[in-house]
Amino acid sequence: MQKALDAHTDPYLALLDFRNTPTEGYTTSPAQRMLNRQTRTLLPMSSSLLKPEIPTRVQKSQKAVQAKQSFYYDKTANI
Repeated sequence: MQKALDAHTDPYLALLDFRNTPTEGYTTSPAQRMLNRQTRTLLPMSSSLLKPEIPTRVQKSQKAVQAKQSFYYDKTANI
């Protein structure tokens, strides 16, 4: 957001780019996981990419991320 404000560009376009960028540990973006499809951007894209599709392997990658978080939490947790 700060970069968009410094560059005098639309902060909503920066937010759109952020939501359409795949996150670490996943092959899909937050918008794709929530809507089960890619969202429109300013970049040209095929209309077939805008149709809903349930992403595969999301559950497996989510389990891996949760296991990693659990590992680091358990290292410092006082039980």
